Amino acid sequence: MTETVWLAIFLVLIGGAMEGSFALPMQRTKRWAWENVWLIYSVVGLIIIPWIAAWMTIPHLSLVYHQVAGQTLFIAALFGFGWGIANVLFGLALPLVGMAITFAVIVGMSAALGSFIPLLLSHRNRLFQPSGLLIMAGVALALVGVVLLGAAGKARERQKSDKSAASTDSSSARATLGLILCVIAGFLAPMLNFSFAFGSAISSRALQQGAAPSQAANAIWAISLAGGFVSNGGYSIVRLFKDHTWARMTAAGTLSHYALSSLMGVLWTVGLLLYGWGASSLGSLGASVGWPVFQATIVLVSSALGIAAGEWLHVEKRTFRLNIAGLALLIFSIVVLSFGSSM
Repeated sequence: MTETVWLAIFLVLIGGAMEGSFALPMQRTKRWAWENVWLIYSVVGLIIIPWIAAWMTIPHLSLVYHQVAGQTLFIAALFGFGWGIANVLFGLALPLVGMAITFAVIVGMSAALGSFIPLLLSHRNRLFQPSGLLIMAGVALALVGVVLLGAAGKARERQKSDKSAASTDSSSARATLGLILCVIAGFLAPMLNFSFAFGSAISSRALQQGAAPSQAANAIWAISLAGGFVSNGGYSIVRLFKDHTWARMTAAGTLSHYALSSLMGVLWTVGLLLYGWGASSLGSLGASVGWPVFQATIVLVSSALGIAAGEWLHVEKRTFRLNIAGLALLIFSIVVLSFGSSM
């Protein structure tokens, strides 16, 4: 492999590691409510960084948007809004089922549906061809992996509550709610990919204005993630008024919380941009190599951090093995889906 390819894979790995760890700083923001953290993360990650990246890498950005049909911009933002709902549900699921399971379930479902839905809607003739059969096999593997992870998560909460003398029913209900949120988020998460697909006219205009092929997508991300901010930032503001938690933003000793919440936005968005840069540099290998490496890295890093954070302490070995089996199936399904999609 050439040096360029190795550099591209390295960028994809770093991007995946950043995405998989972006929620970690949230564990250090104990003086803030969820909505305080999520608002700052949303402002930095969904508005500031994407627009800075777009202005720095897309020549004549305002002209690019002026030349694109308003309907295209609206659709890209609308899909971003739908993805934003998934991101809100992701954030709400984190304290209920932990970082490892939340990431794994949502990434697995997103990968499966992101491959299967376009096949079903636009390429139905490929369903029973080798590529379609691979995609359907990958979807089935992903669903089995999600079921195993769900079972492991519920068993973990039950065993932890037994050890701590807490209410088993309450812990089980929290785990069930968290898994439901993850599944709904998994259905909505592929919308970010759809905004990229339906917004291809934006990146085409960016290329015409002189943008590098590896950076042209930044013009789409700025629009779609702004749509995502409407749902993320909007819900956070509603919660701030509803729970009367605005005052926590100016409470003593919370200056570090601004930095930690901003770091979440930096990790998530820069990770996405690095993936786009690396995958574009891989050329035809972007779909068959870049995408599975990126998704698998997110799952592995988030799972490792979940273990390091103690999410699997005091659980039976068979429960932990069930979790590992679910993770292995998910990663294998991502590889299968990627090969099927690239055929």
